[in-house]
Amino acid sequence: TTEIYTLSLHDALPICYASWCGPCKEMDKEVFPLSVVGDTYNKHFICIRIQMDKTPNDVGETKNAYTMATQLEKDYAVNAYPTFLFFNGEGEAVHRALGEMDEVGFLQLATKALDPNEQYYTALRSFEAGQLDTSREKKLAMEFETTDNEFAGKLAAAYLNRVPAGQLTGPDKQELIREFQDNAEVMQLAMAYLDKLTQPNFISKTNLALIAILRRQVAVQKLTAIYLSGLSDANKGNEQVRQLMRLFKNSELVKKIVNQYVARTPIEDLYSADMLKLVAAFTTTTKDTAFRLFYVHPEKADSILGKGQAELLVKRAISKTILDPTLTISKTTLKEPNFDSLRQVITHAYNPEYADEVVIDGKVSWFLFLAETQKMPQYWPEYVAARINQGKKFRYDTLNAEIG
Repeated sequence: TTEIYTLSLHDALPICYASWCGPCKEMDKEVFPLSVVGDTYNKHFICIRIQMDKTPNDVGETKNAYTMATQLEKDYAVNAYPTFLFFNGEGEAVHRALGEMDEVGFLQLATKALDPNEQYYTALRSFEAGQLDTSREKKLAMEFETTDNEFAGKLAAAYLNRVPAGQLTGPDKQELIREFQDNAEVMQLAMAYLDKLTQPNFISKTNLALIAILRRQVAVQKLTAIYLSGLSDANKGNEQVRQLMRLFKNSELVKKIVNQYVARTPIEDLYSADMLKLVAAFTTTTKDTAFRLFYVHPEKADSILGKGQAELLVKRAISKTILDPTLTISKTTLKEPNFDSLRQVITHAYNPEYADEVVIDGKVSWFLFLAETQKMPQYWPEYVAARINQGKKFRYDTLNAEIG
């Protein structure tokens, strides 16, 4: 890349793009031609467009840059477009950014590229040498999240490591944890904090906020399950405990505990507003303990949750238990589901009304999959017909509900 390093005493800016890149073409059309953009960048940089892919239509100038493109890709891990690389007059990389930007964002990028306190490569070298101003770690972590998520995660972890454990639930700290929870060190810090919480403190407002951020992490789901298992049924009636439970409605570990709790609760207590909202969140299949609350006595559930909510929950549970596994197999084998057989199974287990609704929904999903995902346009008419039937059924049910 000698051409870049020795262009002039001005800073150089290779703009790395690909011939097929939509965001690159959008910036070519909407941003680069603007006079304010041209004036700003031409004042401070020598801008070089580098096509990173090869096509049969490439002209001589593009072909001559093939070697440069390969070297940039190798040296600076250019694998997304557009990528903007900034070099100083000595040929040293100082900053990088990637992705489509509007006029304002691209002008802000120029300002940052000229500021040593904002430059990516400058910060990276300082961090690796142990010379980065620690007060800048939090800000730079957020700045470099899209540019280099791994380095940004290291900055976040370094910053959080110096934060007293009791302050990890502050809003700015939680934001860092949210963004970098996939960083092993950040997650280790968060788990170390949660592990030491006493039972009463586990469900404080600020700790619930942190747990909510991390609820998809298996380690947090396991810790929450342990916490809930240690509570008496009486304590599970605490509103903050139920709030904690609802955060993990998609966790099988927590769902098992809730189902056991529901099974031990007297039937008359299950039809309270708080309890019914809790069990509704965890009733996703026909096998769940509380399913029959909504199927057998829908009017009682609707009096608390709202008209039609029990029927909607039952239909979704039937779909997930019976329809979804069949559709998954069919979408793998490309063999049409036996909708008549599905209708018979659901009618036998529940009733014809649920069977009709679930089968209509299944046909909509199936024909959309064929027409859109599998690129089979001959199935669009069948998809449209299924959608019309779905709409008719919805209007019929709505009209009946209003009359009733």
